[in-house]
Amino acid sequence: MTARIDYILGLGILAGLYDAHPSLPTGWRSQEIDLHQYGINAMPAAEQIGLALAVIEQMDAPEITFQFNRTVTSAWLHVSGRLAGLPVTVRMLADDVCERRPEAKRKRDRWELPPEIVAAVKARIEQSEGEVARG
Repeated sequence: MTARIDYILGLGILAGLYDAHPSLPTGWRSQEIDLHQYGINAMPAAEQIGLALAVIEQMDAPEITFQFNRTVTSAWLHVSGRLAGLPVTVRMLADDVCERRPEAKRKRDRWELPPEIVAAVKARIEQSEGEVARG
């Protein structure tokens, strides 16, 4: 497939997710889904995690990263991957969805990742590796 066809396929998958999950916010960029939007009441952590899991289930090669804010003690949890040819990042405020450990010395250790997100990402990576090995 060409990159254009893969990209269009990814948009179709994303459209299906938006159709199936009406509370999934549309991002101001096509590939970013912000589950915490400033100025808007944050949805409950369980709903954010559930929506993130719905997207992760469709992702190829997802990965988890943190974006730290230098001037404040907050961080963003990102899960990035591809829906076919469409790069997608799900962004959540770490304080909303992670357990907090303020006593940790290193900033990166101050948040404990939601175990269900970690498990979903690992499962998709293993599934993707299995598909590559068979293909």
